[in-house]
Amino acid sequence: MARAFLGIDFGTAQTSVALLYEGGIGDPEIITINGKTTIVTALRLGCGDPFYGNEAKEKIDEAPQNTFFSFKQKVGNNVGKIYPPEGKSYTPEELALVFLTWLREKVERGKFNVARLADIPNLSCVIGCPATWD
Repeated sequence: MARAFLGIDFGTAQTSVALLYEGGIGDPEIITINGKTTIVTALRLGCGDPFYGNEAKEKIDEAPQNTFFSFKQKVGNNVGKIYPPEGKSYTPEELALVFLTWLREKVERGKFNVARLADIPNLSCVIGCPATWD
């Protein structure tokens, strides 16, 4: 099996995932998540079922105080906790981890039909980050 690479463009507003095989044979495959190739970098926590990506954005009117956007900008900036009204606190790093874990699970089930990406031989993953991050 040829070595494969997942690339995650973890953006402030949008996130996308691509798959490329070693040697660059063919164009990268953009992986769809919930039928979309670009996912809103957002999540809603702390008020019933969590919502991620585009669904979190679509349901923002139901709980705007519990819907998080632009948290990626604050990762590594020591901004401390972000407090929704229910009192559960999150750092930007924790929000990023929750979002990326959800994304990983979607790729595992949707693209590869596996329980863990780590079990796929010859698969590596890279998450892009801004040059301004320390």
